[in-house]
Amino acid sequence: LKKAYPELVQTALDNIWTLMAPGGVYMLMSPRTKLKAVRDYVGFSSVERRAVQSEEKGGKICSKNNTTRKERDEACYMYICRKNLNYVVGKTTAFRENYRSLPMDEEQ
Repeated sequence: LKKAYPELVQTALDNIWTLMAPGGVYMLMSPRTKLKAVRDYVGFSSVERRAVQSEEKGGKICSKNNTTRKERDEACYMYICRKNLNYVVGKTTAFRENYRSLPMDEEQ
């Protein structure tokens, strides 16, 4: 069985959803290639993941204690989450049961 997400995670995402305007977008940056709770959250109608690279050669965007998690070209990801207007905090189930992986967007 799939583990349920902690109540604190749901509360945080519900608070973000409440603060978003209708049709709003929430953007976040992370060195993680997957944010399962964000991906599975029903309050977002879509979540896009985009690799972000520094303009500078060897530049660090997402770092921990001034060192990157892994030395690679795509050391950071931007997640663009769009508000789902059909979601109702406290009434709609907060997380999808049948989750999917996020495809990488085409490089522009």
